[in-house]
Amino acid sequence: MTINTLIIERKLPAFQLRGWIMEMLFRWSYPVYGAIFKWKRPSWVWTKQQLGKFPTGSLGREVFKFLDNNGFDMLPKFEDHDVLHVLFGYSSHVIDEVRMQFCLFGNGKRSLYLFGVIIIGWLAFPECWQLFRQAIQKGKQLNPIHHWKFEHLLREPVHLLRNCMQGLPNENTPLFI
Repeated sequence: MTINTLIIERKLPAFQLRGWIMEMLFRWSYPVYGAIFKWKRPSWVWTKQQLGKFPTGSLGREVFKFLDNNGFDMLPKFEDHDVLHVLFGYSSHVIDEVRMQFCLFGNGKRSLYLFGVIIIGWLAFPECWQLFRQAIQKGKQLNPIHHWKFEHLLREPVHLLRNCMQGLPNENTPLFI
């Protein structure tokens, strides 16, 4: 399936219904997942507005732009998720949400939530399997990042972090990576 075909299919009622169901599952499941698996994890000390004051090109500023452009607020304890959208370059559309989880799987992340999203996403959108496979390959080609402490990297330039993900040498690699 090509991206152009996917754009056309996104307009079809059945595709939209499956996307809506996936969005409802997310809205229902993330608070439950957070209460069970993230209850010890502290929320970031930064607010969305504070991220907007970070230097241009920094991870913090790019996360702010992602949130602002999509009309989102930060979800406490799930802030890393928005960082992943910025670093991997996936939109907030339901297919890209699933693609991002496939990319994380390829990158070595393992979690109950990740497995749930990729299984349900694959079953709901089998016509997108080629896109999901490409996302797995993308994740495999990158250095593992699921252990990065993103809150400590918010002042770093996004291009530097992406270079680190790709294994490109750089003398300015942040110590937190």
